[in-house]
Amino acid sequence: MPRRLEDGDDNGRFCSTRCREWYDTGNPAYDPGYASKANSRWYSLSMGKHGFLVPCAGCDKTFDSKGLRCCSTECERGLARRRETDQLRAEAGVEFESKLGPKRKCLHCGSDIPRWRNGRLVSKATRFCTPKCKGAFSRASNRGR
Repeated sequence: MPRRLEDGDDNGRFCSTRCREWYDTGNPAYDPGYASKANSRWYSLSMGKHGFLVPCAGCDKTFDSKGLRCCSTECERGLARRRETDQLRAEAGVEFESKLGPKRKCLHCGSDIPRWRNGRLVSKATRFCTPKCKGAFSRASNRGR
């Protein structure tokens, strides 16, 4: 006998009415192989204490996620505001270019050089993101002599 759900749906094929309605509207069925360890994507993400370590969609910092795309509600709100603004710009046909341009890259590791450090604007002559990268770059270039 199929199990009966709380809301009266006696179709035991679906876990909830929401899942049945999702399937009835023409959406694909759940693929149990997608989340299995046989899927190669399972091993491409590093594991954190509670979930996977993923970059935040709002601020791009890595955080331990249990399925969330942003590290905090503030980042989620900021992401929603940016998407709304981008959508309005696209509807109006306005192209937006930052006055600052793209961020400069570190010569050693390739990461972004911050625009501000300790409350001060970073010089345009700065070539490394941290003093550690500067030292590693100079040690590597001295070995090549």
